[in-house]
Amino acid sequence: MNPRKLKIDNIKVYLLPLIGITIVFGIMGSIMLYSLEEHFNDRAREEYLNIASGYSLSLSKAAEAEEVVNDLLAEKLSIAGNAVIREVAPFDDEFLKRTALLMEVDVIEIYNSDGVIINATNADHLGWKAEKGHPVDNFFISDLNSYVGGVRQDSISKYYIKYGYFRMPLGGFVQVGVMADKVGSFLGNFEMQKLLSEIEGTNEVRVALFIDSENRIIGSTNEDDVGNVIMDNEAIEAMQGDQEQGFVGHLFGERLYQVFVPVYFENQKIGTLGIGASMSKTDEIIRRFSYMGLLILFAIYMSALLMGKLSYNKDKKFMKLAYHDSLTGLPNQVYLREALAENLRKNKGKKKALLLVNCDNFKIINMILGYDYGDEILKEMGDKIKSIVEKDIMLFRLSADRFVLYIENYRDKSELTELSNRITELFIRPFRVKDTIKYLTIQVGITEIGDEEKSIDQMLKEASLSLSTVVESKSENYAFFDKNMDERMQRKEVIERELRQVIQGKDESAFYLEYQPLVTLKDRRIIGFEALARLRSKNLGMVSPVEFIGIAEHKHLIIPLGNIILKRACIFIRDLNLLGYDSIKVAVNISVLQLLKDDFTDVVKNIIKESGINASNLELEITESVIFENFDVINEKLKELKAVGIKIYLDDFGTGYSSLHRLKELQVDTLKIDRSFISHIRDEYDSTVIARDIISMAHRVGLTVVAEGVELESQKAYLLMNDCDIMQGYLFSHPLREEDAISILRENQDEGLLQHKR
Repeated sequence: MNPRKLKIDNIKVYLLPLIGITIVFGIMGSIMLYSLEEHFNDRAREEYLNIASGYSLSLSKAAEAEEVVNDLLAEKLSIAGNAVIREVAPFDDEFLKRTALLMEVDVIEIYNSDGVIINATNADHLGWKAEKGHPVDNFFISDLNSYVGGVRQDSISKYYIKYGYFRMPLGGFVQVGVMADKVGSFLGNFEMQKLLSEIEGTNEVRVALFIDSENRIIGSTNEDDVGNVIMDNEAIEAMQGDQEQGFVGHLFGERLYQVFVPVYFENQKIGTLGIGASMSKTDEIIRRFSYMGLLILFAIYMSALLMGKLSYNKDKKFMKLAYHDSLTGLPNQVYLREALAENLRKNKGKKKALLLVNCDNFKIINMILGYDYGDEILKEMGDKIKSIVEKDIMLFRLSADRFVLYIENYRDKSELTELSNRITELFIRPFRVKDTIKYLTIQVGITEIGDEEKSIDQMLKEASLSLSTVVESKSENYAFFDKNMDERMQRKEVIERELRQVIQGKDESAFYLEYQPLVTLKDRRIIGFEALARLRSKNLGMVSPVEFIGIAEHKHLIIPLGNIILKRACIFIRDLNLLGYDSIKVAVNISVLQLLKDDFTDVVKNIIKESGINASNLELEITESVIFENFDVINEKLKELKAVGIKIYLDDFGTGYSSLHRLKELQVDTLKIDRSFISHIRDEYDSTVIARDIISMAHRVGLTVVAEGVELESQKAYLLMNDCDIMQGYLFSHPLREEDAISILRENQDEGLLQHKR
């Protein structure tokens, strides 16, 4: 089957309308549920505002009674305070306790002239002093002789208490308090609590509150709430106005319909009546409508799926005819073209190939035995090839006696070769037709498919052309199509051969090192060189290091070649030492294959020893991706190398798998900024590149910084401004042969001496 065709058909015919229905149904359902909720909210607002308004008049009378109670409590506090003031100091805590019991108050505390409690009914409060802005401190610094406040939370005991303050003649003052629950019980005697309780039992009302002007609850059907301050911003905003308010919100952690009605006494607002009613019935109705909508939507989905299934079965029959070969049952050429187009589009970057299987002598057999027997042979050919088809392989009948295999995700050409041999082996045994034995001659043409733009006809043509090159022998029943393969293979073989000659010591002149100076940015002083390998082929001319290093790694030649580079660099260091340049260092790039060798550190130490140089003159450059992919193993080797004095460069920083948080753990001395960061610098004030951030970060962890690829004065100016230590690039010098490197070093040092004398 062609699943893509079925998929497109079902999406266009059923899925898109289904999505449209879902969107429309969802919008309509949302509007309906919103309207329904608004309707119930409006009803709730009207109902509960009527209830609250009816009780607000009664509460105003209760508030009048509250004024009387507050006056009585203030008088009680005043009597108690004056009784203490009349007593001659010093005060006795036992006296305070007797006075509190006699006067029916809960707290008596004496403050000295510094505002510190020196006597109290509760010994835990002794020594306490109020902070600035505290009600006690406000009275202490005021000119008032006495003051009675409202209910507040005590700073020490955390109880809610109504306090009065009375100044003593000789300095200091007395604080007298009554617990809030007693205040509440007094008010209860004047029916406020009874009124709130009546409201609670009306029409789903869950809680009724009376809130003062400071948003403090002074009456509630939930006694635990008395004394608390309302913290909900929406409720506070509703209470601040002079109009009745109603809305759905959360009060004390529960979703309620809330109504707030101002309460007036003698034309002055004295508080707010709050009612919270349960939304459970409304929520239940809306929930039922939601479930009903989901049920309807589910029914629509099921109907659409059923229609899609019926359509799929119908389409399957038609596509069986359109996309499959009626003789073998295999996908046909139409299917091949569509499947190829889709897979090539979706699977860019993957290995892909076409194998064209051809029966060389089928036409003769078909002519001799007739088409009916030829059809039987084709069926059996299809079955045999199909028997070896695995994952990532698709089989098609292209035409007459030709079959095509499309394969993805194979390892390399050897896997294609192996598959070709397996196909050939299927037909080693002869076919028995009309009491005669017939052998089939099978050939396989192979074309590998890259990501370049190429028509399917061109691919099939390449596979067909490759068949013409098949040598009819047991060992060569297949051929690859690659117009450039011979030329490329010859070039690689030449490079490999010459590298082997270098390693064997047969042609040392073709392989040499050049040295590019490492220069301090501040005074342009050469402090070292980087050794760069070069290959001049007799047949190919100059070969890029990227090319011959890649071949050396692939052919497992990089380790002996790397040792040659290291030896020659050490000899150059020795020559520099003999000329008196003892402080000049030479950096050598190290391959990951060298690093991962168990004896790598020993090899380096032996080369240093044989060269007779100081290890501190040698620097090894390691690519950052190499280190972070094998961190623990390589870091341990670097530690061992550093122990003998070798400096370690972290090369091409920023292009791999940088792990900045592990830089401190890393056994490196110098960080080398990759040239790709330097090339983007436009001027010394350029803020769009991150080179300065890398420099700053490296310095913070104690690393020296080298910028490579510096070619412009503007780049140098930028690096100087951002305190980069060393530069390397064409702005100062191209890579140089050994004698030229020594000459430029001598000129640089002579110039430095002249500047020093000046």
